[in-house]
Amino acid sequence: APNLAMPRARLGMVLVAIGRSEQARNELETAYALDPNAQLVRVTLAGVLASGGSTDSALRLLREEASRRKDVRSEAAVAEILRACECFVECGAPTDAADLLERVVAERPNDLAVARRLMVLSFAAGRRRR
Repeated sequence: APNLAMPRARLGMVLVAIGRSEQARNELETAYALDPNAQLVRVTLAGVLASGGSTDSALRLLREEASRRKDVRSEAAVAEILRACECFVECGAPTDAADLLERVVAERPNDLAVARRLMVLSFAAGRRRR
């Protein structure tokens, strides 16, 4: 499956899990080149880039993901969004993370786990929750 993004992304995720970050980055960059619209690829690649110290590149991907993100209601979407938020924080951008979580809270006002995470990120970003 050399020309398919998702198998390469999954391989990249396995490589991350076993500590082979440089190989993971190569696979994820190839997956992104094959399908730049794949949300899972963007968030996973951003995490690898951030861990490797390429915070500017990671932030670019994360901001792209946040601007393209349509689904903020499903459980799968929330899981990906929380991963993206952790990566924003790792890159020193808690405000971006709080902005993204505010969208989720607006769509899922009864999700206490997300609301709690937003409160923490809002505090880290120097905001007061209304």
